Amino acid sequence: MGFWDGYHWTDAGTETKRQIARPNSSRLMALMRIALVAIFALIGSVEAFNPASSAASQPTEDPAQKAADLRRAIANHGVSPDRVIIIYDHSRSSSDSIRVTARGEAGGRLLYADDAIGRDVLRVPNRSAVAVANRIRKLPGVRDAYPDRVASISMSVNDPYYRNEWGLSKIQAGTAWDTSQGNGVKVAVLDCGIHASHPDLAGKVVLDRNFSASSSTDDLCNHGTHVAGTIAAVTNNGVGIAAVAPGGTLLNGKVLGDSGSGMLSDVDTGIEWAADNGAKVISMSLGANTPCPTGTQFAATYAWNKGVVLVAAAGNSYASGAMAPANCQNVIGVAATDSKDAKASFSNYGPEVDVAAPGVGIESTVNPNLNGGKAYASFSGTSMATPHAAGVLALIWAMNSGAAPASIRDRLFSTADRIAGTGTLWTYGRIDAASAVAGDLLPRPPAPTALVAIARSSLIRLSWTTSAAPDVTYTVYRGTSLGGPKAAIITGQSRNRYTDRNVVTGQLYCYQVTARNASGESVPSPEACSTLP
Repeated sequence: MGFWDGYHWTDAGTETKRQIARPNSSRLMALMRIALVAIFALIGSVEAFNPASSAASQPTEDPAQKAADLRRAIANHGVSPDRVIIIYDHSRSSSDSIRVTARGEAGGRLLYADDAIGRDVLRVPNRSAVAVANRIRKLPGVRDAYPDRVASISMSVNDPYYRNEWGLSKIQAGTAWDTSQGNGVKVAVLDCGIHASHPDLAGKVVLDRNFSASSSTDDLCNHGTHVAGTIAAVTNNGVGIAAVAPGGTLLNGKVLGDSGSGMLSDVDTGIEWAADNGAKVISMSLGANTPCPTGTQFAATYAWNKGVVLVAAAGNSYASGAMAPANCQNVIGVAATDSKDAKASFSNYGPEVDVAAPGVGIESTVNPNLNGGKAYASFSGTSMATPHAAGVLALIWAMNSGAAPASIRDRLFSTADRIAGTGTLWTYGRIDAASAVAGDLLPRPPAPTALVAIARSSLIRLSWTTSAAPDVTYTVYRGTSLGGPKAAIITGQSRNRYTDRNVVTGQLYCYQVTARNASGESVPSPEACSTLP
């Protein structure tokens, strides 16, 4: 289901790795260990950042202090005792009086002020993050406040290792390359860095940014380079591996440090950075064992509204449900499958998981400095499945540059192979690159019109004009103020009317309706409001 914020639609355990040639909610989840686990493989020149306020205007953060904060957060079960994230009701200016008041009440030092989604990150004294967050959350104009959390890593061509890349064969990447190679599409890898000097990644990283306490954007945790190679390694160069989207380029957002851990607030900032710098896909092989945090959802919504499709690892905990950010709205959650299209033993599963992709024994690029001089290794994990999906999304984007992100996402969904487990272990199936780029996208339907809301004694009846587009369903959104936030109350509605019985006397209710087909969701209808007498 989508979400309307009054301005925009918002529509992992243990892993294993094998090296080649033997080289070596409540809103405050204070007691939950949240290891944003870059689901890697154990069962894997900095540009200015300018979201809404420029990087130059941001407070500076001492890397040594940030590293110390991270160590304390890890020791505190993944929840920072020192850092607080504040989310405001609307995307207010950094100098807005509500934000100034909240900062003063917190009594700490401002580390980051984000105008794009209305977010502050503060360092507070005396290990008081939980208490400060509880107090700040009650202030007028504050949507949410919570301690920062720990993010950690979890894991026809002539390329010599191509014959071993069963995942590319399984998703029919070779067939897809005859139609699309992802040319011109930027894919952001938010991870622990990319070893950009790898011969199979030469010239692929077109922008990088370090959000961590590390001193460089290089991959020193043996993970991000593997992810990057699967997405967009140089292909047909007689070296190493082939990639899903060989024509794509990479943005290297280092949101995790060299130990494989970092702050969740840096992941949120990395999402915005990628969206502001032209990424069409954001790939996140990481996860947190928590419901989607407010700030992370706001960041994902910000990117989605700028035309970006986001994809994240479901998790490696062999558990039902996806980890955050895969469980956030408008983020695609990816499970891992093996060469026989069976769910990987370690992979998370269930209704929060959207698709499956190859994730067992995946060969890709690695930093040779960390692998005994070897430049390629085989890893397993939903971290390895995620870049397969990111690469296919790049292939789709390259053919449909003017499409809406919902159309790109839904194309991935609708063309997935419905292997065993579809509908229970994951919703749509195992991704199929060849099918995803075969044929044109359908246009999204127009917005419904003539929405009417009529209050009766104990209910409100809605009706609207039927869409002329074929195979359309409707989603009804409801809020309690004109122009305010709205959440979906029914989706998949086939008729052009709906009766809302979950209403109370004297309350104003405002509604909007969208239409959806295989290419995505329409813009919302005009609002209709009514008050139950």
